[in-house]
Amino acid sequence: MLITDINMPGMDGHELAELAKQLLPELKIQQLSGREPRRGGLPMIRKPFSFEELADTMRRTTGVR
Repeated sequence: MLITDINMPGMDGHELAELAKQLLPELKIQQLSGREPRRGGLPMIRKPFSFEELADTMRRTTGVR
């Protein structure tokens, strides 16, 4: 699983997710952001978030309970 912020210097999280999916199509991706809109249908959680919110989103993204 790749967990990435959307706002990063150089390559943003959307670009990183696209590249990662090309290299590892089965990779699950979780994006984080405090201000960017969701794009590309990837799961995203808004900052700030609690550990429980992150864990719940990760479980839904991966299908692992």
